[in-house]
Amino acid sequence: MKFMHNWNNKLNCDYYTTIRLIQNGNDKYWHKNDILDVSVKDTFLHNAEIIDIMKCDLKSIPNYLLLTDSKMNQSQFIEFCSKVYKLTAEQIVNEVFIVLLIKKLKS
Repeated sequence: MKFMHNWNNKLNCDYYTTIRLIQNGNDKYWHKNDILDVSVKDTFLHNAEIIDIMKCDLKSIPNYLLLTDSKMNQSQFIEFCSKVYKLTAEQIVNEVFIVLLIKKLKS
């Protein structure tokens, strides 16, 4: 699983989340108990396991989860996702996202 940034240094934690837009069937790539190679840009960090998966819209994601995941509140995260996915704020809030709970595996 590739990350562009280590938001909030979350990838250094034993457990962390990632929030991704479901598009082009990418939700079928991730399953509970899958083992992942985690990298930032092209630098490998560690192996990890998907512990849990939740599908929801952005407005359903609690602020505390957004803050610990990305260091952004809901309005900031909606604006960020609008830019990343090139959709308006009105469009992005109606899209379905996947929230993955990930456990870093010890080497």
